[in-house]
Amino acid sequence: GAGGGGAGVAGDGGPGTNSGSGNGDAGVDALGGCQSGDLPGIGVPSGTIATASASFDSTHSPAQAIDGDLTTQWSPGTYVGWITFTFPAPVTIAAIRIHADALPATNEIYTVTTGTSTAPIGMATAAVTLAPGTALPDIPITPGAYSNITVTVNGGGSWVAIDEIWLLPSACQ
Repeated sequence: GAGGGGAGVAGDGGPGTNSGSGNGDAGVDALGGCQSGDLPGIGVPSGTIATASASFDSTHSPAQAIDGDLTTQWSPGTYVGWITFTFPAPVTIAAIRIHADALPATNEIYTVTTGTSTAPIGMATAAVTLAPGTALPDIPITPGAYSNITVTVNGGGSWVAIDEIWLLPSACQ
């Protein structure tokens, strides 16, 4: 596939992705607004390590949030959890896109942090549906090159799950 917008990020046409343009504009609709949707392939650089607060069981491990498969998921088996992605080299990120599901359907709060700061670099509340879930609106984060990010999910009274996450080198404005 063509071009990039950043080494190893969603849709860069690298190994294991389809041949989409990878220009980071997949979320922009014809009217210039933001459009959520699932992206093809694995949305993090090869060699990314995923760790988490907990996993419901071995079929809900953190690695399943970055395997390119919307039918698998990470779930802590609770109403609140965090998942950290450690990259093999710093990655330019301006937003993240998450495909998630909840039980029961609810509004969930997503907070994005990094190991170099205690202050959140991004935050959003999104309506999350029952499995198979849906792609949530992009979560803008403070643009920069990051060695890791942590996504904390608070589902209130709902079980949380992240089916897939994609790093976006540019934010939808």
